[in-house]
Amino acid sequence: MKYAIKGLNYAFKHHRHFKIELFVVILVIILSFIFDLNTLEFLSILFAIVLVLISEIFNNLIKETLNFVYQEYHQKVKFIKDLSARAVLIAVIYSLIVGIIIFLPKIFSLFIYPLS
Repeated sequence: MKYAIKGLNYAFKHHRHFKIELFVVILVIILSFIFDLNTLEFLSILFAIVLVLISEIFNNLIKETLNFVYQEYHQKVKFIKDLSARAVLIAVIYSLIVGIIIFLPKIFSLFIYPLS
C-alpha cells in the first residue's frame, strides 16, 4: 500500500493531466451529492472516474518506461505514446457521455422546476 500511495503522489506531482483529472473527480463527486444521484447513477459515475484514472496511470507508465529506455527520439516510440494517449481520450469521452446523460437532465430540471 505504501508504494501505491507513493506512486499516486508521484503522478500528482509530475503529471499535469492527473492533477486536472483529480480536480474534475472532486467536482463530479460534489455534484453527485448535490444532485442526490441514485445508486446506479453514482456507480456509473464512479466507474467512469476509475476508468479515466486507471487509463491515465497506464498512459503515464508507458510514457515513463519508454522515456527511460529510449532517451532519443524514435518514430515507433512516438506512435506507442500517441496510442496510449488515445486510450485515455476514449475513457474521457466515455466519461463525458456518462456525465451528460446523468447530469444534464438534473441541471435542466433546475430551470424547469426551480427550487422555491
